[in-house]
Amino acid sequence: EIRATRISRIARPARVELYDGDWNYRGQAVARLAGSELDLTENDTGSIVIELPIDLKERRRTFLAHWALNQEARGTTNIHVIVEKDGARIGGRTHPEHGVKLVESKDGDKVVLEFLDDIQELKHVHMAANPFLPVSLIQQPKVQFLWAPVDWGGLVTLGMNMLRLQGTNFNMNFDLLDPANQSGGLWAEAQIVPMPKKLSSSIAPTTIIEGTIKQSWLEIMQPKLDDAELMIVTRRFLKGDPEPWPGAGTNWRQGTLFVDIVDKSGFRTGTSLGGNLATGLARTIAGLTSNYVEDSY
Repeated sequence: EIRATRISRIARPARVELYDGDWNYRGQAVARLAGSELDLTENDTGSIVIELPIDLKERRRTFLAHWALNQEARGTTNIHVIVEKDGARIGGRTHPEHGVKLVESKDGDKVVLEFLDDIQELKHVHMAANPFLPVSLIQQPKVQFLWAPVDWGGLVTLGMNMLRLQGTNFNMNFDLLDPANQSGGLWAEAQIVPMPKKLSSSIAPTTIIEGTIKQSWLEIMQPKLDDAELMIVTRRFLKGDPEPWPGAGTNWRQGTLFVDIVDKSGFRTGTSLGGNLATGLARTIAGLTSNYVEDSY
């Protein structure tokens, strides 16, 4: 019975929804062609390709393909996609250069939509050395220097720069990611929100997170996350979703992107190296002295 249930679940096709640039729902892409695919890359931008049939004579039968193809009629340049399967949700935005194209063939015309997944959004968040000073006037110091656990440090750096980009006035507490320090409305207008993670709860190895305004957050964090065996997890918030974390509520903007850094390797759970900030530091020292060879711990 369990096997039959799993086979039935796997065979069920993914749900693919299209939204305009303002995150207004436009429809579900049901009649997808065989060329549709999802190619994800850990800690880097993946791709989503959707191929839709199009009837150039009868618009009603293939309205989504016509809507995507006619940029002037749809009102916004961007198209967002949400792919859901077995509880997982992957989002993306159309490729800026060749996101929508019409392919005519004797076997049937089609519209090919190419998306970059939501990790691409993190390449547009740049690392101000001091997010609390105007970038165009003064930056002291010239380079950010933050010594912290990889996951907490990465998320708090992302949060500080998102607050800088949206021009929010806030009180800088010791732990910006502690839900208790997040006053009402702090992230209300943010397009990207880091998931809360208390500094004391992190067991990730510590590292130095540096960066300048010429570097993106993802560029800085990729090698550090790979070394620490951590991965970025993104999820778009849609109307009707449960609250992103206990106490967060559901009054979020449609399409808000929540970003988390998680350990799915299982390496730090259930071992003597797990625990708290102190044991995270011990792991960092052990990693350095053993040249990151796990068998020598």
